[in-house]
Amino acid sequence: MSNSDKLKLDLQPVELTKDVLKGYKIAHLTGVDKFTLSDDQRNVIKDFVAAGGLLVIDACGGFGEFDASVQAELSKIFPAEASQIAEPLKQDHPIYTAGAIPKPQPKYRVYAMQKLGADATRFRLRGLTIGGKLGVVYSPDDLSVGLVGMPIDGIVGYEPEVATTLMRRIITLKNAGGI
Repeated sequence: MSNSDKLKLDLQPVELTKDVLKGYKIAHLTGVDKFTLSDDQRNVIKDFVAAGGLLVIDACGGFGEFDASVQAELSKIFPAEASQIAEPLKQDHPIYTAGAIPKPQPKYRVYAMQKLGADATRFRLRGLTIGGKLGVVYSPDDLSVGLVGMPIDGIVGYEPEVATTLMRRIITLKNAGGI
């Protein structure tokens, strides 16, 4: 993305503590297991999004107890908006259609297609619009393993090139103020 999109990515793991996300436009949360955030951690996320940040979340591997935890935590952090997570973003959402990066086609791994059935014919990203802006993008399907280019199966998620294209589109749109 640095060469193709002229973006400087600062990738580093952080603990969710006060002010840790200041200055960042995007934060990425991924996991497999059940988790619970503290009230302070919830406030860090809420403040980050309120300040214009975008939280991108994906269920690494596309299975496990992470999905239920994400939904529970989003309900606590954004109670008025959390119901939006129940439905995928419309297939004509700017994440899929806007900008110069070629529009991706939904292409899932073989294992994912077996598990998802008819759902594997469309994108399944979810979003929370908060204060008129997209504040959270959540993928119940794996993006992370795809981002590192792992072509292994047994993953409920997108093919690596699709996961990478989706993340490129999210980052470039956020950087350009399009979402």
